[in-house]
Amino acid sequence: MKITERKSGTYTVLDVSGRLTINDNTEQIKESVLQLIQSGVTRIAIGLQQVSYMDSTGSAALIQCFQKARQKDLSIKYLNPSPPVRKLFEITKLDTILDIDDEAKL
Repeated sequence: MKITERKSGTYTVLDVSGRLTINDNTEQIKESVLQLIQSGVTRIAIGLQQVSYMDSTGSAALIQCFQKARQKDLSIKYLNPSPPVRKLFEITKLDTILDIDDEAKL
């Protein structure tokens, strides 16, 4: 998994590429979000268009990011999920909980 940081409008975007699975370091995404929160960022987006596969461990990491941001009353969005990630969100009904959006709407 690789994470790159960039700005898009008023959001700081963490673009994730690769796999989000039990065999990959999913702690990295949580640590990146926590660092942004601690640095004072108030709007975070996680780009998922380059995530090729995600299992329940990856889903749990994204949910934990969502919870940490919401505890601090911050905005967090999940951008352009790849087809496998979108399908997992739909199957698990996470698409009804998480703020999933298109980057053009930032």
